[in-house]
Amino acid sequence: MSDQGTGWVKLVRGSRFVNPAAVRGHLPETILVSADGSVVLFGDAYRPTTPLNPGTAVGLRRDLGGYLLARPVDELQREAEIPQAAAHSASGQQLVEGDRKDRENQEFNERLNVPARWLPDANPYLATEWYGKPRRTAPAYHVRLIDDLDAGRLRRRAGEYLCAAANRTKWADLFAITDRNSDDRSIRVSCRACLAITKRWTRETTECIERSGHTPEDVIFIGSTDSGHECTWDQFRSLADFDYDPGYGAAEVPTDLRIVFSDGSDMHRGEYDGQEWWEYSKPFVRPSEPKSIHTLKGDAWDSISDLREDDPWRLLERQ
Repeated sequence: MSDQGTGWVKLVRGSRFVNPAAVRGHLPETILVSADGSVVLFGDAYRPTTPLNPGTAVGLRRDLGGYLLARPVDELQREAEIPQAAAHSASGQQLVEGDRKDRENQEFNERLNVPARWLPDANPYLATEWYGKPRRTAPAYHVRLIDDLDAGRLRRRAGEYLCAAANRTKWADLFAITDRNSDDRSIRVSCRACLAITKRWTRETTECIERSGHTPEDVIFIGSTDSGHECTWDQFRSLADFDYDPGYGAAEVPTDLRIVFSDGSDMHRGEYDGQEWWEYSKPFVRPSEPKSIHTLKGDAWDSISDLREDDPWRLLERQ
């Protein structure tokens, strides 16, 4: 029988004489099974409780009860390879997971829509305490500008951080963007102040564009089709850099402002009693099954489809 299903085979001594070397001696790493199927150790022949093929190389060990156990070397080698294969598999999964997170972080950064070239970066003097003592928490990663930024009331120089807090550090001006190796765009921006500023460009208009199934790249016109005034998407992001109250009162955003997409659909301003919002209009598509219109006189907020010619109430009115 094998030792508790582990693959090890118990060896039973053929004689009653107990060889002290077999009890306390150092066991060889491997030994060959004899032609008669026994294992000869220290001059004594041991019979395996489960037959072993003659000439098979076996490894030896003792169990807690002092019994000798044997197991084929090829089985031991295969068993040793399993953890190594599992370790390689786990390492490969970690690499795949790391690549996935890098892609997610890069896509997150690309959605921030900062109107200037920039890189994610951590201020070295915010990342460590004085004398280089490490912080207990991970440093925040900021939006660090490569180009000058002039967006309405918000102005930053190249090399500065988008949030003002990081620029007020004592050593901020000593580290230009070209002096440091911070070209890793897979680092996710985590500074709350930087993220709050980027939302000024992605808040209302960009969310409405996304809900319509479009992207800023689909925009072909921004302005007024009545007066002919227009601007580019980058100019719009700068001009729209302000907060306003869309509630009751008076409309603050021009009522004739439109954003037109390449497929013919558009977004225009809706307004009611001072409340204002973006409304989306799909491009015109001719109905596949034309139907005749019998009347345009309705009762109260009817649609054309509600005004049926066979409506019994209308038939009574005609009588």
